[in-house]
Formats: sequence, C-alpha cells, structure tokens
Amino acid sequence: MIARNGTLHTCNALATIGTAHEAFCSSSDVNLMAATPPSSWQLFLSTFCRNKGAVLGFIVLALMVIIAILAPAIAPHDPYELFTGQEQLPPAFLDGGNTMFWLGTDDAGEIHYLE
Repeated sequence: MIARNGTLHTCNALATIGTAHEAFCSSSDVNLMAATPPSSWQLFLSTFCRNKGAVLGFIVLALMVIIAILAPAIAPHDPYELFTGQEQLPPAFLDGGNTMFWLGTDDAGEIHYLE
C-alpha cells in the first residue's frame, strides 16, 4: 500500500517503481479521512446482539409488554365475576364447551384462565 496525497493506493506486491506501479495499482482510491468511527448507538447494538442472554431477555420482556397491552382483549371479563348456571363447563374445544369460556369454568362458575 502506498499513501499519496491523503489517498490510499492498494498495489500488488510485484509492482515496481515506474510504469509497472501504474499497471498494478487499483483504480479506486480510498480517502483515508472518509472512514468514520461507528456511533455509540451502533456500538451498543452490535455488542447487545452478540450477547445471547441479553437478546433472550429482551424478547421475553417484549412479549410481556405486548401481553400487558393486549390484556383487555385477551381477558375481557372481571376475574371475580361468577357466571351462575355456567358451572363446571369443559373447555371450548371439547363437546359441551362454550367459546366464551376458552378453558372452561370451575365449581363456582369462575373462568379458569382468569384465575
């Protein structure tokens, strides 16, 4: 490599002084001052992505946040509400189940997945 006027020329090891140098040098010059160091955000992101435990923890945390945001849609009923006449229903995917109670109800008529 030969530095000339602030640019970097990559040359073949067989290049000699004179016309051979021009023949073996690549035509693309790289400005030495053009390379910028990565930002602190880029350094953090690259370091974070290499840590498998941190990535797994972030995924678990993100899932918990999503479930918390969607909680009213997932469980729209009051957890203390009793559904009289709906006691001991099987889950919705079994015969006799009700789609309002995904996992069925208990002896008191409470929904299983809200307990």
